[in-house]
This record gives sequence, C-alpha cells and structure tokens, in this order.
Amino acid sequence: MTTPMRLEIDEGTMDLLVWNVANEVLNGFEVIDFESTIGISKDDFKSIVVSLRGLSKEARIMLDLKEVRLFRNALAVVLEELGIEEFDTRTGHSFEEGNAILGQLNLFIDTQVEGRA
Repeated sequence: MTTPMRLEIDEGTMDLLVWNVANEVLNGFEVIDFESTIGISKDDFKSIVVSLRGLSKEARIMLDLKEVRLFRNALAVVLEELGIEEFDTRTGHSFEEGNAILGQLNLFIDTQVEGRA
C-alpha cells in the first residue's frame, strides 16, 4: 500500500486558505448546502480549521488530499462569491493570487487522482 501524498503549503497560502477563506465560508456569507458544496459539514470544517490555526508559525503545514479538496472547494466558492471587486479587500490577497492557488490545488488533486488510476 502506498502512502498518500501531502501538499506542503507556505505561510501566504496558509493565511489565505486557513484564515481568510475559512473565515468567509464560516462567517462571511452563507454557503448554500455547505456539506455538498465544501465536501464536509460546517462543524467538521471548522474543527479542521481550528486545528490548523493552532499550529506554530514554524511548523510545516501539510494537507492531505481530503483537506486539499476541502480548501479548494472553499476557495472556489469565495472567489466566485466575492469576485475580483471584493476578494482583495476581504481576504488581503489579490484575486490573481487566489486563482493561482486554486490552480495549484487543482493540479495536486489531479495528480493524486491520476496516480491512483
């Protein structure tokens, strides 16, 4: 059996995903049918976010495939909901950076799925 790959995220990506994007989907606007849109219940997503927020700044942040999917889904919703006009203002990150990170998450997911086929 092979060990599942994990994606290491840098401090900027951590800030965007675990602090800003998570805040938007948990508190900023209503996500219709949270569980099917994000891929997990709101309470379970919040638990993952809280545990990641509790890691030290020096820690290597490694997301497994499930977590990458959840944060990819959350980021996609936030990009769509806020749009180019609001994304920067509400997250502190540019819309282009958000899309670039979305592309990286999608690439990681695609690579993992292809590796299992």
